[in-house]
Amino acid sequence: MNFFDILSESPHVFIFQKRSNKTNFGGIFSIILFLIIGITFLMYIFDYISNDKYEVEYKSMFNALPKEEIMKKNKIDDLNPYIDFMFEIYDYFKKEKLSDNFKILNIHNYKQSLRGNVIFNERVSNLFIGIYYYC
Repeated sequence: MNFFDILSESPHVFIFQKRSNKTNFGGIFSIILFLIIGITFLMYIFDYISNDKYEVEYKSMFNALPKEEIMKKNKIDDLNPYIDFMFEIYDYFKKEKLSDNFKILNIHNYKQSLRGNVIFNERVSNLFIGIYYYC
């Protein structure tokens, strides 16, 4: 244990012709120190190996416009074009269409589908969809 003692200082004055002042107590603490350093090293290596090696950096820029300007931009065809939307209602688990009692309704102009599917030609900003069940 005396060999592992790195914590004790070497003496400035030699007593009994000893060139070192190493003890068993210092050797035990040195071994504990080596174990803590080794475990910490292994934890960092394991963390590096097991986790992804990338960083995400981004910059978010948000330009809040007044409502009047948003309404003006919504009327421009290049910025807010008319698009055909088609919706069909399916049962996810059975992989088949639902009954005709389910209706799709465009809430903006109350255009209703006659069956479970319909095509709406609307601007994106004017499309508000509701799904209703007709009893």
